[in-house]
Amino acid sequence: MQKEYKHWNLDVTYKTNLTDFIAVFFNISIPSNLKDIVYKTLGSYDYVQIIEQETNRAKKQLGILAKYDKVFQENPVLSMPIKNMNISFDPGNLIPYRELGTVYPNLRITDDWGVLTVHKGALVDKDWGEVIVGEPSKINKRKIEGDGWTLDLNDDWEVVKAHGNYTLKLKQPASVKSL
Repeated sequence: MQKEYKHWNLDVTYKTNLTDFIAVFFNISIPSNLKDIVYKTLGSYDYVQIIEQETNRAKKQLGILAKYDKVFQENPVLSMPIKNMNISFDPGNLIPYRELGTVYPNLRITDDWGVLTVHKGALVDKDWGEVIVGEPSKINKRKIEGDGWTLDLNDDWEVVKAHGNYTLKLKQPASVKSL
């Protein structure tokens, strides 16, 4: 294969062994004693320190996931539909959360229902259909609060409790309520 070949990616399929493919593409020969060579070079890259740092990072990540498991899976939550969202957040601190979506440690969302401000994490589901925060601790007509978040609710929305969790819904007009 030649390096100048512009459409090399069209030759890659799900059956392609990428190691072999790249080795041929770049004319790389892999020594038969590769494992020995790797172990000989470990010391020059502070291998022990790197493993220690990566182990500590993994432990810290497991602790963060355990914290969010309590907030989003073990305790009641408030779910808010995403319809006409405007969002601001720090792209440098996002946390992928299991297969459910992404935790945004700090964010501000405006949507049809009002303004949500978060300082301790909100989960935006993977389909961007809803945003989820921990259980509300104070529910007033227009201001809803929980640990690390506040929601300034628009007049035509209300918090409802269903099946142990909370959600938002549009208030029914007075004419519908009286029927």
